[in-house]
Amino acid sequence: MGGEHSVSIVTIRAFNEVFDNLTVLHIDAHADLRKSYEGSSCNHACAMYEASQNTNLIQVGIRSMDIQEKPVMDYDKVYFAHEMAIDDNWMDSVIEQMTDNVFITFDLDALDPSIYQSNVIKNITKNYLTLASF
Repeated sequence: MGGEHSVSIVTIRAFNEVFDNLTVLHIDAHADLRKSYEGSSCNHACAMYEASQNTNLIQVGIRSMDIQEKPVMDYDKVYFAHEMAIDDNWMDSVIEQMTDNVFITFDLDALDPSIYQSNVIKNITKNYLTLASF
């Protein structure tokens, strides 16, 4: 839990080697699907790229992404924050898409700033997740 997802790259890789048919539940404001960023494939902006290629990646709360992430994104398994705000069934859909083995990665910037005010990366968009979202 936190914001520096680069540690998730190797952690997910290890879990994927041990558990069959792994689902990665990625709760975050950002897609983190870049193949590389600033010359490295091992940083926060790339944290979910490998998971998108090797696991059942489900992304929840996304409200910001780079154009180069679009071709990598599986739109059937991405729950954008603005859509979640009007879809009462998004949680049921997420659960139906999960396998039995689930790795959860949670970036606190998905939360409304009133819940977690010390977040380093602030987005100017609305549609943060609140406690009522869950």
